[in-house]
Amino acid sequence: MFSLKYMFSLNLQRSAISYDAICQNKPVIEFSPEGVINKASPLFLSTMGYRADEIIGHHHRIFCPPSLVSSPEYSQFWQRLARGESFSGKYLRLAKGNRSVWLEASYIPVSDRRGRVIRVIKIAADISERVHSALEQEAVVNAINRSMAIITFNPEGIVLEANENFVNATGYKRDEIIGKHHRLFCAETLYKSDEYRHFWERLNQGEFF
Repeated sequence: MFSLKYMFSLNLQRSAISYDAICQNKPVIEFSPEGVINKASPLFLSTMGYRADEIIGHHHRIFCPPSLVSSPEYSQFWQRLARGESFSGKYLRLAKGNRSVWLEASYIPVSDRRGRVIRVIKIAADISERVHSALEQEAVVNAINRSMAIITFNPEGIVLEANENFVNATGYKRDEIIGKHHRLFCAETLYKSDEYRHFWERLNQGEFF
C-alpha cells in the first residue's frame, strides 16, 4: 500500500508537470502575495516584449496604466488576492514601450497547507486583436449612427429604438414612437395589404430588403 507521504509526493509531481505544461502553452506569470514578480513563462515574456531579467523582482504595476496604479481599486485588488480571492476578466495592460495589450486572464492565489497565500499565478491569453477588431466595428457603427437615420424593431414590428437622425427626419419625439408598430409610418392602404403582412413574415424568415 502506498504511504501518504508517497501519495502526497506523487500529487506534487503531477501538479508540477501540469503547471509546466501550462507554462509552455500559455502566457503565465507568478507573483508574490504583494505583487512582486517571481517568474514568467516564455510566452508571457514574448507577449509583453520583455526579457525575464527586466521584470523579475519588479512589481506588477509596471504592466499597468498610471491611472490604475494610483487608484484605491488597485491596492484593494492585491489585498484581496493576498486573502485568497481569485479574479478573472479582461484587462488592459502595458507591454514594453507602453504598447497596449488586452489580456483575458485569471489571477489565482496559491495557499500553503496552513491556508496562507504564498504566491499568485496569472494565466493569460492575448486578446488584443479581438478587442481592437471589436473597437473598430464599434467605431464604424457609431459613424453610421451619426450619419444615417436608424430605427430598430423587434420581429413583430414594434419600435425598440430610434436614433436622433431618424427622429429629426420624421418629426416625431422618441417617446411618441417607442413601443409603437411600424405601421405608424405607413399609409392605411399599405399596412392593410397582403404585401405588408408578407413583408414582415419574410423579415422574420431572415430575408433582407
